[in-house]
Amino acid sequence: MVNKNDVGEFKDGYKAVLKNFIAGELPDVKKNYKPSDILFANGFDNVCERTFETKELLTISQAIKYFQTVSLWNLIRQDKKSEALLALEKYCQNKSIHGHVERRLNVVAVIGTKS
Repeated sequence: MVNKNDVGEFKDGYKAVLKNFIAGELPDVKKNYKPSDILFANGFDNVCERTFETKELLTISQAIKYFQTVSLWNLIRQDKKSEALLALEKYCQNKSIHGHVERRLNVVAVIGTKS
């Protein structure tokens, strides 16, 4: 299993922007997600987990497209999505360096074997 997790300012920033367009508390879909436990529960042993720190540089256009793929995007009412996109674009423009924003990630790889 391989899982990319946003860490740091990029995630905190876009979530703060999206919060203005979502009623109620923001869910954390990965809060209780533990790939190692899933593998153990399905008969795998010798489970090993490794985390790699990396970053992606996204153009503002790529970042806007990315925001529309996160699960939080589906919680925004249709009539508010245009306004949310403008707010996200403004956020990216404020954070960009030479037209790019940095997305810091932890890439977690989990492997196991079945005997």
